[in-house]
Amino acid sequence: MNLPDMYVPAGFSGHGNFTVDIDPQRAGWAFSGLRVLVLEAGASQVAVGGVGFNIVQMARAFGTSPVIAIDVADDKLEAVKAFGATATINSMTQDAREDVLKLTNGRGVDVSFEALGIPFTWNTALDVLGDGGRMVPIGLGAGRQTAEVEINRTVRRSQSILGSYGARTRQDLLAVVDLAARGVINDGDLVTCRFSLDEAAAGYEALRHRTVQCRAVVDMSL
Repeated sequence: MNLPDMYVPAGFSGHGNFTVDIDPQRAGWAFSGLRVLVLEAGASQVAVGGVGFNIVQMARAFGTSPVIAIDVADDKLEAVKAFGATATINSMTQDAREDVLKLTNGRGVDVSFEALGIPFTWNTALDVLGDGGRMVPIGLGAGRQTAEVEINRTVRRSQSILGSYGARTRQDLLAVVDLAARGVINDGDLVTCRFSLDEAAAGYEALRHRTVQCRAVVDMSL
């Protein structure tokens, strides 16, 4: 989306990359003072990618602590710390639920974000919730995906599931651009790979081989 000049705040580079999956105004209500977990990798998937990085830094911008990120790649877990993750868990070598409970003094998290869209990560995102907790699925899986929900636990512990399918672009994108321009969130370091239009195929290959750490963009000026 190309924003009119009148909508671009001074100091915004325009070269960053945003995934507006959350209404920033609602995010302030959803994040402030809460324990949040961001989960974007399953047993064989790799990526605290662009979506996960953005959720992490939005959570920190609105005063969340702790912010826990789960992935299966140590390099991505190390990188996400610079965006505000206060703790990281490698679900290939650690027990995610056990470690989350340790990090939250046995309480679990208030909000868990699932950004991959597969049953394994859905289950993990639900398993780490505390009493009254909310799981927010953002990821869309391939084809028709189903996941189990433990009914009695959900009812007795007053837990909820609230799907999020993007924000309101004309309103919320402007708010996110403003946050970036004021330095509240970091847009400049989100893009880790740039390709010219002629190199677009190479970009897809990089995604296929999971060598893109955060975001890759096709830069038409190259």
